[in-house]
Amino acid sequence: MQNIKRKITKIIEEREKALHYKTRIVCRELECWYSGDLNAIESAYPSIKVSKLKNKAKFRNPDVLNGKDEIKKWIKPYGAIDAANSITPFMDLDRNQSNSFKQTINAIKNLLSN
Repeated sequence: MQNIKRKITKIIEEREKALHYKTRIVCRELECWYSGDLNAIESAYPSIKVSKLKNKAKFRNPDVLNGKDEIKKWIKPYGAIDAANSITPFMDLDRNQSNSFKQTINAIKNLLSN
């Protein structure tokens, strides 16, 4: 991953001398990001009672989960696009427990504030 990041940084620096940028490579499954906000999943799918799982050790660091496998246990039938469209409107940027999600959101906020 570091090699990819170095290559991207080199390309940017060669082309854009005065550009303010931050390189982030999103490499986690989006389902891990959804699992970082179990309340959002439950809001999107009220019949699925998963918010109670947020206190379990397994869900305190959702980036180590196999997010897609976890969500497939709850949402049947599972469709990635349908899940994205259903869950994301309920996601809370500050509540999410995924470190990958937090880093990506912080990079976007910093970029927008410059």
